[in-house]
Amino acid sequence: MNIPTTSMSVGMCMRVLDINLSVRAQSKLQCLLSRYMTGDRYYHNLRHIEEGLPEVVRLCNLFCMAPHERLLSLFIWLFHDLDKDSISKSAREFVIYAKDEMGLEPELVRFGYRGIYATDHKHNPHNFIIKTILDIDLKRLASPWDEFCQHSRELKLEKTHLGDERFRTWQIEQLRWFLSRKSIYLTGLFCEHELQARANITRALAELGVPP
Repeated sequence: MNIPTTSMSVGMCMRVLDINLSVRAQSKLQCLLSRYMTGDRYYHNLRHIEEGLPEVVRLCNLFCMAPHERLLSLFIWLFHDLDKDSISKSAREFVIYAKDEMGLEPELVRFGYRGIYATDHKHNPHNFIIKTILDIDLKRLASPWDEFCQHSRELKLEKTHLGDERFRTWQIEQLRWFLSRKSIYLTGLFCEHELQARANITRALAELGVPP
């Protein structure tokens, strides 16, 4: 099967990774993923999820992952933005689904929970799978400049409740935080994107009228 490089559907990803769910689990998953298609999703939407799926497949194939590792890599990615305003709610949704629909062992449920929580990007996790999921989540920082700007506009549309000034403050804090890190990307799989991401962030801060 030819693996798309820019985007792929959840169903194709599951077939490629040989992940099989019960009919009930599939139905519940479709219901949960429909949240990514609501009208208030401009950035954290299904397009963002589908763009990351080829990278999840690359991760799993590159390291010849065991079935449970493939499943967790996929489901951490699928659930990490399920609630676009609350990582803790997204993580709890995963726990409920993992227990009720997949019957995962408690150790695997805890791993998935920790992986989703790590997507707040405030800490450097030790596990390579989780590190890579975080890198996938930040890949858009290295987009071509026009796309980078479009993503910024989409984020602003999702955060209209903040108002212009508070959003500007939040955006500056986020950009400076990523720029202050020794490396934006945590794994060698994404080191090729480091320079472009830093260039974009530096330019964005300059256009906001603040030093990096």
